Amino acid sequence: MSWFRRRRPIVFVFNEAAAGLGSTVMRGQQLADIARSAYRGERDVQFLPLGSAPAKADLFLTKGAVGVLTTEAAERLQRRGTRLFVDVLDVDPPVWAGIPGVNLVAASRHSFAEMRAELAANRVILVDHHADPRIPGFPAPITYRAGYFGELFNTIRSPALESRVDFVEVSTSRPSTDWLVRLPSYSLHFAVRRRIAQDAVKPLTKVFTAARCGANVVIGREDPELHYWLGDDYPYLTDGGDEDAIVATLDRARDDFGGSVWNQAESMMQRIADETSPHAIGCQLRVAFDER
Repeated sequence: MSWFRRRRPIVFVFNEAAAGLGSTVMRGQQLADIARSAYRGERDVQFLPLGSAPAKADLFLTKGAVGVLTTEAAERLQRRGTRLFVDVLDVDPPVWAGIPGVNLVAASRHSFAEMRAELAANRVILVDHHADPRIPGFPAPITYRAGYFGELFNTIRSPALESRVDFVEVSTSRPSTDWLVRLPSYSLHFAVRRRIAQDAVKPLTKVFTAARCGANVVIGREDPELHYWLGDDYPYLTDGGDEDAIVATLDRARDDFGGSVWNQAESMMQRIADETSPHAIGCQLRVAFDER
């Protein structure tokens, strides 16, 4: 790696209209903080609105910035000596993704595999999603309690499920940290999705959150991303389209609490916590920016 490339500034770029969105906060501001720690002053790392970034920099474009950048603007940035890193979070790559020299960043391993197969002319990089660093690491709770943390329209609810799971709304468009203080009380996180087309490339953020909390998770086995993280042996996979199956899995998890199967699942979640820690993500960012 040349001295020049080592000294190029790294700028995480966001769309000011999307400044409060979860994708901007987590894949922009928080990734910038992680990168800053990973480089320890070796490279200048900034978090700036689109249009404010210096020339001859490495620009990491968050989802909001990607959505408003035109082909002409992308090419103009490259002519200024800028290297573009496009965060393909949970949508299709932009129409200009195939421009030579554009680096595509996958936030999920399924998306990483798909883009490498379909966009072979571009460099495709994996930077796994992470759990919110504002969540303090803490030991697993000593009592059983199940909770869902997320947008309520993204999950499945019914009287039978609500009698077993506390549903806590976490909005990605109205930032709040109120839900964070509730996390230490829950030993099981409910992560069954009401599935939509883009779920195939979504990262398992709720699983990463549970892992950081020392908790287990109940999740639908239909998610292709599970293959890369939990495999087929995780004991609390369920049929996300069958309410009876979901209820049965929740009841089994409750009955297993504190036993050998529960502890085995906790060990699998601890591995995920390690692989999505700020240190691990920082190492991925260094590979992204320092290698070609």
